[in-house]
Amino acid sequence: MVVRLFHKGRPGAMEVVVKRANIPALFRRATRSWFWILCADIYPALVAACIPWSTTAVAVFMVIWIVVLVPTIDPRAFLNSLRQPAYFLPVAFFALVFLGTLWADAPWPERLHGISPAAKLLVIPFLLYHFERSKRRQSQRCPA
Repeated sequence: MVVRLFHKGRPGAMEVVVKRANIPALFRRATRSWFWILCADIYPALVAACIPWSTTAVAVFMVIWIVVLVPTIDPRAFLNSLRQPAYFLPVAFFALVFLGTLWADAPWPERLHGISPAAKLLVIPFLLYHFERSKRRQSQRCPA
């Protein structure tokens, strides 16, 4: 957007150029920064550290980690990784649990309460995907 303060042909004419901020580009650059990726690496460690003390802290750090991780995910690469058994088996187990609730004779609130422990399995593909491409992963693989 260009705002002219004076007629352009006159001596001493002045133009003020106001650039509109490119928010998607700024967001993309921020989520690809070293600090953002460091945060995405640290939150799972915080979750592991909180497990013995507080289930609430575990849930809070997991939600924060998912919020930090989602902008860094390449959807095509993530969907391609779901073809590997380590990635799709937790999703398949969750689907099996969900289908099992359809046969239950309990009311729906109790059925949904039964799904919540299995819902934690849905985090496994995200953990595998993130640490597979993380620069902080261990470079030496364990001999099988």
